[in-house]
Amino acid sequence: MKEERVIFAKAFGFSFITFIGLNAVFFLIGNGIQGTLIFFFDSLATTPSNITFLLFGPLIEEFTSLTLDQITLWADGMPVDIAMVILIVGYIFTPTTAAILSGKFGKDKTQALGGWFLTVFISSLIILIWGIIDSSWALSLQGIVALTINKIGLILIYGLMFGCIALFVARTEN
Repeated sequence: MKEERVIFAKAFGFSFITFIGLNAVFFLIGNGIQGTLIFFFDSLATTPSNITFLLFGPLIEEFTSLTLDQITLWADGMPVDIAMVILIVGYIFTPTTAAILSGKFGKDKTQALGGWFLTVFISSLIILIWGIIDSSWALSLQGIVALTINKIGLILIYGLMFGCIALFVARTEN
């Protein structure tokens, strides 16, 4: 029993650290190329919640709508911005890699999926709590409820979408 908890902790831990680390790398590279990195670091003094963009990018910016909007603009003739391409690649590559690691380090499919779901749940919970206590967001009760519903939806979407990848690479059946 204790060994199973350790294996689950490895699946979750590697998934979570990879998710945060790769988000930070792609965010810094993309914004560095765009030339907006100095503005990001300056904004941290007045809006510390901006650090969540660095750590949990895809869960905040909802990459599916951002990606589709950007591709539509490029198809309409807008020049391709390499920094945006890097951010979009990061939004896809980061959760995929984290889900693969959860699948590889989980003992079975349950641990693989659970490790990834816990990564998404804790990341979304951090964003939600930070949004509620950060005074710059100035959320009303309706805003808190809307943000909570949004994060629950994102947990389910991300958990299932990338959880399938974790299940696919998991070693054994239950």
